[in-house]
Amino acid sequence: AMNNYLDYVKAWKIYGSAYFFVEPQNARDELPPSVVLAVNAQGVLVVDPASKEFLNEYPYSEIVTWGHSSITFVLVTGNLIRQQKLYFKTQQGNEINSLIHAYVNRLVDE
Repeated sequence: AMNNYLDYVKAWKIYGSAYFFVEPQNARDELPPSVVLAVNAQGVLVVDPASKEFLNEYPYSEIVTWGHSSITFVLVTGNLIRQQKLYFKTQQGNEINSLIHAYVNRLVDE
């Protein structure tokens, strides 16, 4: 029974995520003023903190690059031809950057 439960939980998109409260900077009206970035082994989810709804999902196969400064984190999604830059205001850019880097390195090594 315990294995069935663990398999069930591991199938959730949000399983194993680290959560970061951030403020979208260039989303126009597409996102609320504050969202949660959920970073896990499959990719990055943008979550509405009020409704818990997944607003956007970015598997690592759709993340072209990413970066951070002291007050922002940027995620570049898409492909080599068409890309979208998502900017988020956060004090945790370095942590988000390091976590994504570690997950991508693990995927590359497999």
